[in-house]
Amino acid sequence: MVLAIIRSGFVAFPMSTRNSAPALEHLIRATSCRYIFGSVHTPNAPASVLQETTASVLSHIPPLHLLGVPEYVDLYPRLGQQPVSPYNTNDDPLHAHQSLSVRSYPQYANISKDNVVFYLQSSGSTNFPKPIPSTHKSWIGECRDVDTGGFDMVGSRWGVMGLPPFHGMGVCLMLGASAACGSISVMFNPSSPIILPTPENVIAACKRGKAAYLLVVPSMCVDWSHDKDAVKQSAMMKGVLYGGGLLPKETGDQLVKAGVKLAIEYGSTEAGLLLKFGMERYEPADWEYGERYPTMQAELVPEGNGLHRLIVDTHPIAVSNQPGTRAFDTSHLLKEHPTRKGFWKVIGRVQMT
Repeated sequence: MVLAIIRSGFVAFPMSTRNSAPALEHLIRATSCRYIFGSVHTPNAPASVLQETTASVLSHIPPLHLLGVPEYVDLYPRLGQQPVSPYNTNDDPLHAHQSLSVRSYPQYANISKDNVVFYLQSSGSTNFPKPIPSTHKSWIGECRDVDTGGFDMVGSRWGVMGLPPFHGMGVCLMLGASAACGSISVMFNPSSPIILPTPENVIAACKRGKAAYLLVVPSMCVDWSHDKDAVKQSAMMKGVLYGGGLLPKETGDQLVKAGVKLAIEYGSTEAGLLLKFGMERYEPADWEYGERYPTMQAELVPEGNGLHRLIVDTHPIAVSNQPGTRAFDTSHLLKEHPTRKGFWKVIGRVQMT
């Protein structure tokens, strides 16, 4: 959906379905959204929480138009069948979905690297989430950063079905990596309702899809550490990368001891990938540490006790929060490896007083 919206000349904005109605209204108004994909309840059928939220948003923003999400089986009737029948050059096009033509906005022809390609939302941990604009320039830069860590990306399979599709990590690695580097994103089968990721179905999908690498949030690693079969499957992969938060040291040490090639994937929606996405100089005992991008110019402001606050000066940053210069203060605290120069561990966030 995101790629289709962009290809049609529109600006996509994937939002979390966990947002409250006021939070969604805030994001929609801040970006002047005109259309929303979703559904509202129908007579004689109970409404879901999401449908009630959508109805509330529509009632408070009258100019907003509701669009239905096309079903996979309607777009690709043959592929929606089980088992999938072989392609027939004469018969298949006759049964393909004949959708209405969509005309792009005229300005799409004059698009530049500084135009916004999509919006993502910040975490909203302390307030309403903020819309983060990503331009073509910052998006291309972030996608290129994926292919700098020594992975053999072309044709490799990456399990990304457990990532949040509304944050930078999910969009970059679900869509950007495959488009920029030729990797294959292993996802859940399209279905209605959609399949929500759990520790059990993510590891099962990776096994079935023969994923060589797996990208997940830390909570899934914690759950898998208590499941012998999940640990065994994880250890068979070329790498398990976690991001979006910190992983308890005892959990990481346990997984590494069991043979899991564990590594950190650190970045932010606002500033992109901040430690090298890769395992080129991987040391199992240093799974918490990542290598800084050599081309990234950044300030490491001392905060005491060997900790430094990371301010990114030159990188594909999407937004700036520093007066008078284009830079982004991550408010994240990093600590350098005691013996491996250029390798850093994420400690946490600066405590605001």
